[in-house]
Amino acid sequence: MTCSPVSFIKQLLPGGYAGVDVFFVISGYLIIGGIVRDLSSGSFSFASFYYRRAKRIIPAYFIMISATLLVGVLWYSDRPFYDLGSAVLRSFFFAANHYFYKFTSGYFAQSGESHPLLNIWSLSVEEQFYIIISLMIWTVWKLEKKDGLYGACMHGGNGRMLFSRARQARECYIILPCAWMMKCP
Repeated sequence: MTCSPVSFIKQLLPGGYAGVDVFFVISGYLIIGGIVRDLSSGSFSFASFYYRRAKRIIPAYFIMISATLLVGVLWYSDRPFYDLGSAVLRSFFFAANHYFYKFTSGYFAQSGESHPLLNIWSLSVEEQFYIIISLMIWTVWKLEKKDGLYGACMHGGNGRMLFSRARQARECYIILPCAWMMKCP
């Protein structure tokens, strides 16, 4: 039996996906609602949307990455530090989820428990979603198909939720299985 905080939480709250799921739903509702409000008022711009996202995320992100790398230099040998650097590099491009999908066997697998940046996968999924959804909403809005947008989001999201297969441990590292949770308000 492993005596780590992750193992303890895993035993206390089996499944572990509920918190991320709730976060994705609330975040999706708030961010997409803001995009639609800004489009309605004529004040939406990609520059201001991404600036607000960066202003909120980047300071904490860089502090976390810097502290993790500092501890990694002191704690890890060559190969684990190289793996940490690979995860950091991919996280700069919001692709850490693909790294963890490829190199771990699941969020709660033994191979993932010891990785200090395992939590960064959800930020990558979230940012990939907002890059895609902001472009989709803006495109549909400009084509004046507002009602079609809401219908597509609601039906597509509910269909994914209703017809999804049992969740695999590695499945949530990728955006498509998680995208339905961030559907339109």
